[in-house]
Amino acid sequence: MEDRACTFRLLGEDGEVSEYKLLFTFDCEETGRRYIAYTDNSVDEDGCTRVFASVCAADGDNLRLLAIETEREWELLDTVLQQVHEEALAEDDCDDDP
Repeated sequence: MEDRACTFRLLGEDGEVSEYKLLFTFDCEETGRRYIAYTDNSVDEDGCTRVFASVCAADGDNLRLLAIETEREWELLDTVLQQVHEEALAEDDCDDDP
């Protein structure tokens, strides 16, 4: 898994450009694909930060974000997201220690 503190812009189907923060990328041996998790820092009705995920595919010098196609891919992503979340919580707990 690779962490990067950066933002990027995506052109939506409606022609609007939106900015997102890259959370992490990871390569999955099982699927042979690279995935990207990102957020626009908006929150849902439960107060949780919205996180998006896509397949990251090279298209010449550009990267394209593709839809995740299978339930198995979503299961893999959910597992990775849970691990990242737990690691972040553990880091936050360590930051509070004197």
